[in-house]
Amino acid sequence: MRAKKILLWVLFGFLAIMLIAFAVVLIYINNTIAPVKDLNVKLTNNEYNYSKIYDVNGDELKFSENLDSNFVSIQDMPDYTKEAFISIEDKSFYKHNGLNYKRIAKATFNNLKSKNLGEGASTITQQLVKNRFLTNEKTFSRKIKEAYLSKKLEKTESKDKILETYLNTIYFGNGAYGIGNASKTFFNKDISELTLSESCILAGCIKSPSNYSPLNNLSKSIERRNLVLSEMLKDNKITIEEYNQAIEEDVDISNSNITNTLDSLDLYSKFVLDEASKILNTNVSNVLHGGYKIYTYQDNNTQKILDQNISNQKYYHTNEHGNIADSLSIIVDNKSHSVSAIAGKSKYNLLNVKRQPGSLIKPILTYAPAINEGLICSKTQILDEKIDIGGYSPNNVGNVYHGYVSVEDSVAQSLNIPTVKISQELGLDKCMQYAKKCGINFNEEKDTNYAITLGGFTDGVTLKDITDAYSIFTNNGNYVKNSFIKKINNSANMTLYNRKLSETYAVSPQTSYLMTDILKYSVENGTSKKLSKLQFDVAGKTGTVAVKGTNNNTDVYSLAYTQDHIMSVWLGNYTMQNDYHLSGKNNGGTYATQLILDTFDTMYQNDIPSSFVRPDGVEKITIDAKTLEQEHIVVLGDNVPERYQVTCLVASKFKPQQVSTIFEKLDPITIDITKFKNSCKISFDANDFVTYEIYRKSNGNYQKVKTIKDTNGVAEFTDTNITNNTNYTYYVKAKSNYSSAETNSNKIAVNIPKEYKKLIENDLESNSLGWLFS
Repeated sequence: MRAKKILLWVLFGFLAIMLIAFAVVLIYINNTIAPVKDLNVKLTNNEYNYSKIYDVNGDELKFSENLDSNFVSIQDMPDYTKEAFISIEDKSFYKHNGLNYKRIAKATFNNLKSKNLGEGASTITQQLVKNRFLTNEKTFSRKIKEAYLSKKLEKTESKDKILETYLNTIYFGNGAYGIGNASKTFFNKDISELTLSESCILAGCIKSPSNYSPLNNLSKSIERRNLVLSEMLKDNKITIEEYNQAIEEDVDISNSNITNTLDSLDLYSKFVLDEASKILNTNVSNVLHGGYKIYTYQDNNTQKILDQNISNQKYYHTNEHGNIADSLSIIVDNKSHSVSAIAGKSKYNLLNVKRQPGSLIKPILTYAPAINEGLICSKTQILDEKIDIGGYSPNNVGNVYHGYVSVEDSVAQSLNIPTVKISQELGLDKCMQYAKKCGINFNEEKDTNYAITLGGFTDGVTLKDITDAYSIFTNNGNYVKNSFIKKINNSANMTLYNRKLSETYAVSPQTSYLMTDILKYSVENGTSKKLSKLQFDVAGKTGTVAVKGTNNNTDVYSLAYTQDHIMSVWLGNYTMQNDYHLSGKNNGGTYATQLILDTFDTMYQNDIPSSFVRPDGVEKITIDAKTLEQEHIVVLGDNVPERYQVTCLVASKFKPQQVSTIFEKLDPITIDITKFKNSCKISFDANDFVTYEIYRKSNGNYQKVKTIKDTNGVAEFTDTNITNNTNYTYYVKAKSNYSSAETNSNKIAVNIPKEYKKLIENDLESNSLGWLFS
């Protein structure tokens, strides 16, 4: 009896828990669908309601004039065209009420079995709801909303209306939205002219447009077409004769035409639609057809200048195979933190293409962080030498090493070894932390070695990202993501989005200015030297990504900025096919920099930008050039002679405290003597701020035989006033020209034997006279 009671209590407890869990689920579902309960899902448009885009002055960009409506009513679609989509996408379309429960159960079982979410169960209605009313986020709450709205839509609209809207808005690839545009794009036909085979090509595209578009991969597209035909045959939608005829039919895309698709739009409009889709948390199709009014920052005059230059053949070097580079260029307005113009030249999609940034990343990832940490200043010297870090052994261009070089020269000449050494001192994690503040993303699993400091990213970065990162140098060290869009209104002219600037602290204003000063030096003395012709303040950096073991390049960059604008240029081999590599002549400092020079020259013809403004906390100090040269450290030099003074900008809080002492104490001198036939040569290391007196003793008396001044490096004196059978002793007395410091060298005695002349004739080549020294 007691056991039965316990069992009953356990059952009651289990039921209570189940009821509570069920209640929680119901509450969750109710809360999830609450925001969309009143959403109007009625499909009223029978034509495309294209959005409008306006430039910074409020003038409309006529981008949609290039896009044919090509809206196709359900009555004008061939039956086999409709059936192709139903067979491959939703066999029970005309039977279910928005959800296919059997398919959902099967997909759930298969996903659990395979331990992934690879198999979907969305009906055509669900796909339309997601594309038209929801976002592409992969969350459980979105699926609940999708299911709720799908059932709601099925109650308010006919099946034919749902299918018609779906086919007129779905994306087919190559910039074609809607079946009418896709038919024109791939086959240059009206939909009524499509064959069964061509209809199945279109139906096969939508699963993965980039993979199954016949313009991208014809063989995969045909495989997918054959699958669609097979499904139609199983569903008894076509006969075996129709199936065989369609299978044998060649796919002719020779008349394909993308001039009336999204791909035909100007690049600025493409980026606007992409940014708008992220702002509105929807897809590009909804933005394109949503009747929005999108107000942008495009400057018409700047855009015209860039368009004209980017299309000019003079900026494209033809390689040995007769091919030219793909290109992309961006101009940013530093005051509004926005994109004034963007243009490119390529037959490929330049939207958000990621490439390795090369040396363009160095100021962001290494030099600015090191300045901000007080690790370096522009005059800091780094030993440029062959190194190995745990098997990673980077090289400079041409495998040339330069000994000690300053930071400003390392940046100007884009040297690799100093960059890696500074990064190593700073620590790779800290370098990456700084870069992330500037909007640069990494592959956390693979970007784990110092190759990234030279631009060796696993996944690459976009030109827009690297341009945005440089905004820290024009915005007092604060990062701002430059925007294309200022405001978005809906079709009823209600404002949905009004941009608010968001800044992230990256480095101090002092670091920002000091890095800019180094990049100005690069313009005067480095790889950006072409820009030195401009008659105003400009800072610049180049980058080149080489093909290992060759003189060719895959990507070249030039970026420059004034107080008013940032301009970046990428020239590269989009396909990475060998025949399209850039030749060695086409590097960051040549064609890409020339494009910036000519664009800036035209942009600023009547309105020269102001100079960069030095912030508080940056001061010009005097340092000792002689200590820098000999000891490779930066010390204050207010106390040294003017001829040995150089100036340097530093952040006040990192101003060096050590004062030069190089003139106050002289190092001991070591002399060497080489005996020749009728002379002795005395040599030693000399400094040009020291006067040297050479003394010689013979017959018991020392006599000054030579005074040497203003000599830096090896000093030499040849004493020809010697006689045989005589003992000589030499030493050097040194006295600083700028202090009381004195020192003497070692003394060396030389014995000249009577028979020396005979001996030297027997061995004229000998320079080693140790047997003569006492």
